[in-house]
Amino acid sequence: MSGPVSITYSVGGSTTSTDSTNTINILNSYGGILTPDTSVCYGNHDVILDLNNSEGEVLKWESSEDGFSSITSIPITDSVLNVLNLTQTTQYRVIVQDGSCEPDTSNSITITVYPQSTAQISGDTIICSGSTAWLKLELTGVSPWDIEYENDIDTLLIPGIPGSPNYINVSPSSITTYTIVTMADGNGCPGPISGSATVDPILIPVSNAGKDSTLCSLSFQFDAVPSVGIGLWSVLSGPGTAVFSPDENDPLATVTVDTEGSYEILWTETNGPCSDADTITVIFHKTPMSDAGPDQVLEYVFSAFMEGRMPDYGTGNWEIVRGTGQILNENDPLTEIRGLSLGENEYTWIIKTDVCDDVSDNVLITVNDIKTQTVITPNNDGYNDYLVFSGLVELSNTEIIIYNRWGTEVYRSKNYQNDWDGRDHNNRELLSDTYYYILKRSSGRIIKGFVEIRR
Repeated sequence: MSGPVSITYSVGGSTTSTDSTNTINILNSYGGILTPDTSVCYGNHDVILDLNNSEGEVLKWESSEDGFSSITSIPITDSVLNVLNLTQTTQYRVIVQDGSCEPDTSNSITITVYPQSTAQISGDTIICSGSTAWLKLELTGVSPWDIEYENDIDTLLIPGIPGSPNYINVSPSSITTYTIVTMADGNGCPGPISGSATVDPILIPVSNAGKDSTLCSLSFQFDAVPSVGIGLWSVLSGPGTAVFSPDENDPLATVTVDTEGSYEILWTETNGPCSDADTITVIFHKTPMSDAGPDQVLEYVFSAFMEGRMPDYGTGNWEIVRGTGQILNENDPLTEIRGLSLGENEYTWIIKTDVCDDVSDNVLITVNDIKTQTVITPNNDGYNDYLVFSGLVELSNTEIIIYNRWGTEVYRSKNYQNDWDGRDHNNRELLSDTYYYILKRSSGRIIKGFVEIRR
């Protein structure tokens, strides 16, 4: 205890005494009691520390961040200290002295500073119209957090976010920027907010590659309908390679292939991250070639086998151009034709397809009449040894009668085979002379003429 004290005492030894009172001031330093411990938000507070029941005068305040191992002296002599915006947990105490007595120290109190809370939003992106984007929230402090953010139109609250990072799912219909308006962590502490996220929804292409086509060519001009973005032609499948002109980005490009057949071709349009594709099938055909085969010359033969070629696609058909003939199978390139006429017989081999114009090729079959020799030299030298009628090898039941110049029959055969070598019925050599023959066909035709034997 300190302060003034009154003392009364007596002076005597006789029946009369005198009382006297003196005041003595007793000094005693006492540091007093500080405001209780408290907790505050990082760098965002105003705390009043109040010293109570101290005895003496305040010499100074002291603070420390390490339990007073190191001390910071605060030259404040008031019993009240205003503490602002701490960023580190700090202890405080007061030094008090009463007169000449030893100074005394108050109790120490701790102001605990919560971890700093911050909020940052990010996620600039381009999305396809109608799809969603994820915005990223990065948070510090103590969970859970309450966040308010705005999207150019509305302010929206997300309460009780449990952890960081956290993501916001948004789907704007037009370009929109998102920013944080307010934040508070689980201790109710606000903190710095930063960042923004702009989401730009762009149109999705709607690809239209045009119509499928079958054509009689190895080149085809596309008719794609462009929408948005950049287009690209590519071949998904096909038997050959393709070249696009003027380039593969032109919706009206011309494609040329090196091999006929069916091609599946893709038209892809890309607008930023958005794309769409459409395919068409184009069947390329070369102009067919018609080959009726080589011309033929027949020696008194009235049937023939054609030597045409079947087309790679389509059908073939024989038709008579001039002459006569019975076509046994008009669609067979190798068919037999009967009933040819003497002279020239012309036929056309026509190729028909569903795509290309008809193409044709003609073949000429010439049937020569029977030809006879006028001289034979039967000396077994291999030249003109026999009386030969061209075409007779194809005949049957052909009769020949040979007479000498006096009309005497010297030779006869019912089935002549081009084998008379100037001998009579008895196989005797006839003299060199001129002889007369009659050739009778089974059809009734009779051919007459002269032949000379030279020996």
